[in-house]
Amino acid sequence: MKKTGIRWLAILLAALLLPAGAMGESGAALVQVTRVECDGAVVGRCALPAEYTVSSQVSYCGAGQSLSYPIQLEISGISPAGDRLFAYASPAAYVQYLDYTMNGAQLLTHQDGQWDVNTMTTMLTFSTAAGYADRVMTGKYPGVQITIADEAEITPEAQAQVDAHTRQMYDQMTELVAGDGTVSVDDAFFDVAQRSYEMQIDGVDYRAVATTAVEAYQMTQNMAGDGLQVHISYIIWDVPFVYLMLTPAAEYEAAMGEYELFVLNTSASDGFTNACMQLSNQIRESVINSRSLAAGETACRSGVQGLTESEYDYTQERFSDYLFSQDDYTAADGRHVKVPNRYDYVYGDEMGNIYATDNALDVPQGMTQLERNH
Repeated sequence: MKKTGIRWLAILLAALLLPAGAMGESGAALVQVTRVECDGAVVGRCALPAEYTVSSQVSYCGAGQSLSYPIQLEISGISPAGDRLFAYASPAAYVQYLDYTMNGAQLLTHQDGQWDVNTMTTMLTFSTAAGYADRVMTGKYPGVQITIADEAEITPEAQAQVDAHTRQMYDQMTELVAGDGTVSVDDAFFDVAQRSYEMQIDGVDYRAVATTAVEAYQMTQNMAGDGLQVHISYIIWDVPFVYLMLTPAAEYEAAMGEYELFVLNTSASDGFTNACMQLSNQIRESVINSRSLAAGETACRSGVQGLTESEYDYTQERFSDYLFSQDDYTAADGRHVKVPNRYDYVYGDEMGNIYATDNALDVPQGMTQLERNH
């Protein structure tokens, strides 16, 4: 199932978790918002300091992809010194089987990492957003001793939005399966988290932060006929995004200003997201018939090639600016950018550089002050 509206809510809720008192202690942050191109297409955008090296990769119908998200975008940036890393990943989907029996006999046993030919999705035990953030960290830095430093608290306003969205998820899925007497919706879950970590790599103390979300449905299916009773209980769950930063511990507080703008302005484009949804439907029959996601790779590659970007590609988040403590600005090239509303002054130039500061006297040369959009 495709869920509309998840992307804007998840990204904005992530932004809500960025505690102002712990971020951007320098009072200013400078990034350059650039287009991300891959395989001859504009697939997203990235906000990082201009001197950073930015790389991207689109994966097609391979390990880690699913029929729900047959293409996946990863964006990474690294500082000139090589000691500060930023990363983003577009949505991924998983399934966990709780029970799968026929006439009481076990037909399938859940195994993390195994490919499920029934849903065309990788099996993975369900976890909360905070738990998934931990998985990302341990997977990215195997063998490194990682300690949880702190976890951002979600505000009451955001929690109300999360609760409302969870109810909406349940109602929408219940309505979707209403015509199928064999399937029922047991529960719905939506969660967002941001955790920071401490670790040591090659004798240097590092801090990291990961921001992510989890959306899940617990379902039950009972089928009977010709003396057979099939019972399936499972959780289908999505991770709408992952953002990550690793930096030397001594630079962590200052680096959070960059991370803030990275989270708010780095993502797959609307064109890429829409192509992913369309391709999922387009390749469904061939993939199901062959029991292999690889059957859709050629179509997916063709579907991505030629994607372009317009100034409207990232505006679908804008109507929730006030709720999520951020403001919308239009840069000199027409693109919309998001800036935490604790910054009183925002400047931009034709190169896509964005400078945010809380000091009226801190006016960057060669930049024009941007006005908030209302």
